[in-house]
Amino acid sequence: MLLIWRAMLLLGCVDCCLSTGQPCVVGVVGGWATLPCVDHHAEDLEMGNGTVEWRSSQGAMVHSSVSGEEPPYSGRAQLLAADRRSGDLSLRLSSITLADAQDYHCYRSTAGQQTAERLCRVCLTAAARYSEPELHRVPVPEGGDAQFSCSSSGGFPEPRVHWLLNSQRPPVDTERTHHTQDPVTGLVSVSSRLTVSVHSTQDISVSCTIENPRLNESRSSSERSYSVQAHGLGVKWVFSAALCVAVAVMVAATLCYQISLDRKSMRKSRTWTEELKGGGSSGSLEEWGGMMVDTELLDSLTETDV
Repeated sequence: MLLIWRAMLLLGCVDCCLSTGQPCVVGVVGGWATLPCVDHHAEDLEMGNGTVEWRSSQGAMVHSSVSGEEPPYSGRAQLLAADRRSGDLSLRLSSITLADAQDYHCYRSTAGQQTAERLCRVCLTAAARYSEPELHRVPVPEGGDAQFSCSSSGGFPEPRVHWLLNSQRPPVDTERTHHTQDPVTGLVSVSSRLTVSVHSTQDISVSCTIENPRLNESRSSSERSYSVQAHGLGVKWVFSAALCVAVAVMVAATLCYQISLDRKSMRKSRTWTEELKGGGSSGSLEEWGGMMVDTELLDSLTETDV
């Protein structure tokens, strides 16, 4: 269905350009368009003495002064001039759809003519207005680049998307735009994403514009301000905090271990001292001297640690 829409519209536009060399009449979907045609021999069209017909390039009867219209143009087409003798045979087509984009032919026939005379060939192309762009910030993982999304829908043909970052155009490689087309209506939705990398925490302003080149029409979002954190700053902060916690734990463990050793040494020193005072004379002189040396060494170590 999508390919059928595109092929039909493209063939209609190409056929018009090759056949008439004139720009197409642009009709807005849901609105109306006037297909102009002037008969320079209107005096031949006496009331009731001639027939005016508008037909599509596919052969459908768009409007006939005798038989009216055929589907899908029933109730949607009428001649602008009430009196055909004025020479104005322009047709007004309402409730425009994308399927209406094609060539239209105006024929005139009078009594006695064997074949109808083609007076005009008019190209009609269709366009649809896009909705107001919606701009918002996209959530990203901690430490990732800032991303912003701009979306709009219900338009035709595919639009151009323009970003402004701090009132300037960002690099092209920071933008990514995606279009989708409704398989039933043929209308287009657009979604564009802008990626911003910064090296320091700062405030930035962002806006986007959706341009419809066929209608020469643009719709812009309001400019919004955001506070953007430098790329990788959150990761560095987490790493630094984890490193500080690890160092603190190691220092605390070392202090606890040292305090435990000091307490054991002090208890051992007191025990030796009490044994010497309570009758440890039966020991040999060498043991006494060694214990004295150990006691003095432990006392000096304890004082040093403290």
